[in-house]
Amino acid sequence: MNKTESKSRYVYGLAGLAKLIGCSKPTALKIKDSGKIPFGKIGKKFIFNEEAVMAAISNEGGRNA
Repeated sequence: MNKTESKSRYVYGLAGLAKLIGCSKPTALKIKDSGKIPFGKIGKKFIFNEEAVMAAISNEGGRNA
């Protein structure tokens, strides 16, 4: 792997998402349910790609400003 390539990092569950974006679990659930951020699922656990979440949040914030 090249030094310029980066590994994708993931956070797991609503608690992980809440910690990543700095909000409460109920707010993280609302954001997930809004369909504005991508996520996957293994069994009952949600998986969020950190880069994709941050890109989706920054893009959404720019549109509503």
